Amino acid sequence: MALSALILSRLSARGINDVLSVPSESGIELSVLSADRAAARAFMEQVTAALATPIAERDDALRLIQEHLAALRSRAFAGKAEASAADCSGELGLLPGAAVPDMSTPAGRAELDAYRRFAFAARASSFAALGSSEFVDAVAGELERVGSWPNGDAPEDPWPASDSAEADSAEGTRRLSVALRVANADAALASLGALTESRAALASRLRAFLPGFALERVAFQARPRGACLRVDLSLPAGESGLTPKEAALAVSLVTEEARTGQAAPPRALEENIIEPSDPRKAAARAAWRALTGRNQAGPERRAVAISVHAAERPAFNDFASLLRELEARPARAPLETRLRAEPGQAELWVLLGSPCGTLGEANDDAGQSALALTMAAREASAEVALEPWITPDAVGLLAHAPRRALESPTEQAERVARALARALSERSVAGDALASAQAELFSATGGAPRPGYARLLDALVPDHVAWLEPRGTWASLAQANRDSVAARGREILHGPLRVAVLSNEDDAQAESAARALERWFAAWRDDPRRCQTSAERAPRSGEVSLTVADTGNAESAYLGIPFPSRLKFEREAEAFAMLLNAPRGPLAQALDAAQLNASARASIIGGGRAAALVVEVRASDDDARKATLEVRRALDRFVQSQVSNEDLTSAQRVTQQRGLGASLDPRRRIVDLWRGTAAEGALSRSSLRAFQAALSGAAQVVVYVTHRD
Repeated sequence: MALSALILSRLSARGINDVLSVPSESGIELSVLSADRAAARAFMEQVTAALATPIAERDDALRLIQEHLAALRSRAFAGKAEASAADCSGELGLLPGAAVPDMSTPAGRAELDAYRRFAFAARASSFAALGSSEFVDAVAGELERVGSWPNGDAPEDPWPASDSAEADSAEGTRRLSVALRVANADAALASLGALTESRAALASRLRAFLPGFALERVAFQARPRGACLRVDLSLPAGESGLTPKEAALAVSLVTEEARTGQAAPPRALEENIIEPSDPRKAAARAAWRALTGRNQAGPERRAVAISVHAAERPAFNDFASLLRELEARPARAPLETRLRAEPGQAELWVLLGSPCGTLGEANDDAGQSALALTMAAREASAEVALEPWITPDAVGLLAHAPRRALESPTEQAERVARALARALSERSVAGDALASAQAELFSATGGAPRPGYARLLDALVPDHVAWLEPRGTWASLAQANRDSVAARGREILHGPLRVAVLSNEDDAQAESAARALERWFAAWRDDPRRCQTSAERAPRSGEVSLTVADTGNAESAYLGIPFPSRLKFEREAEAFAMLLNAPRGPLAQALDAAQLNASARASIIGGGRAAALVVEVRASDDDARKATLEVRRALDRFVQSQVSNEDLTSAQRVTQQRGLGASLDPRRRIVDLWRGTAAEGALSRSSLRAFQAALSGAAQVVVYVTHRD
């Protein structure tokens, strides 16, 4: 600070007043805007003269020096922890109770003059110019004509002997600093962009997993030995307190992202240097770059400083031990992975999902998993497509993208995985995002309220309609709010998770995607995860009559027959519904024979926990009961009868064609990989008969809907 003030004072006396000076523990950074080569030469000559002139007893600079030193009082460190982080990143400050030295005394002047002589050395200083080629070449020529500098000594810049992690007591805002002393200054400089962008992984993971922890700044400081990369976080406000585990998780996250940023494919050195829009900052980067790397660097060292309120400080006495234990402990709940390579495919596909599905959803919050994932899919970028995957037994997010030009298979895998992880963990909960997701699911569940269908679902699976319809009902979707949907999204991430990858290159590419997801979520998966359990109730069989306002809704009646599991009978159930819906199938024949102006259509709903065959009947209010009766009779006969050879052959052919067609879609293949589904055998009479047997003893649920004016 004193040396900076000395140079500024002497430059000002020579008419150079617009110098930007940044003093740090590593040295001084002086930069100026130059209109032409003459101004640049004047700056270099006057800096040379300022450093070449010894400090006199009544030096004109002493007054300004003491003013600048006194200003250090406003930069008091909270304690030793903050000072250790500043020792890496170069920030100047005073420890509590430290006095400002007096540089006007003989001892003070002698100490400062020793710093001046050290800085006035070719091995300890550098000039850099930024501008057009003509300007830079001209400045280089002028530098040759500036008076020579002594060779001098190279700075020692001692390397930290070990890591440190300490806490200070401080009033006001809690703060966490992570300072990494690294060997490769170029890699550290290149990582700044990856750490500071608002959509970068660091900010995204903080928002998702540590609410209240906010990225405050990222700083880079080149040093004679390597460099320092420092990240500061502001911590949760309020009186609720901060736990050491939360702080340790934040340190681990910051460290991981900083290391990942340094390991990324390097940009050209010139790109990193000229990145700042202010040319003075860019030129300063170049000047520091000329000085760094002159001495051998050591292994990475980390200084962690946390400032907490005095009442919280005792809890952090063993913070360093807690941090070491956390980072040494392997994840106890790693992601289950299922990988397969499909070389030559156009895209790489990644599916991350929860095997819990909608198990924990009751009627009031049915469809909230679907809302959370639909909103997450809207986070898609132009480079990675995202799609929600919603079933009763499993829910998740699917990401896929082709390879970009000059992108390696590993880079493609990590890009797709990061986009998926970011979308899942940082969901937009803005009102318009929720409204858009609700509108999409309203359309998927029928486009209008269907109270009769909702009543049928609740009768088939009391209190758990999402076990049959994972998108919920119109009523449950309408009452969802941002907080409840965000909470459901967090529950998905904190439960069991499984990832499937279809790579378009090789196994190593698939493993890269899985590792990227594991790394993203690992810090929050330190305990075994289980699906939320919920009591299952028997279906409420019988008939239900429902009267609703006549709003043009075409609901008439529903017939539902539960069966044990769609996963067990999916092929047979779909074939059975197809035969029922045939143009001359049992349902059409029964209604035609009764000469009713009505229609009926069968469908299969549900999953592994609950499933049902549902027939929707469309008729006038006067004919609805009679049409439903005919449908029930036809269905009973078909369940009890043996399927004809013609119908069996037709069902086998259609089932085989659908299976082959589905296998062409990567979405089907990656879902099968995620589920671990084996290739299905052919539909047979015996398997179809087993499904019919599962239906024959099941109690039926019938819902009639009538309309009032």
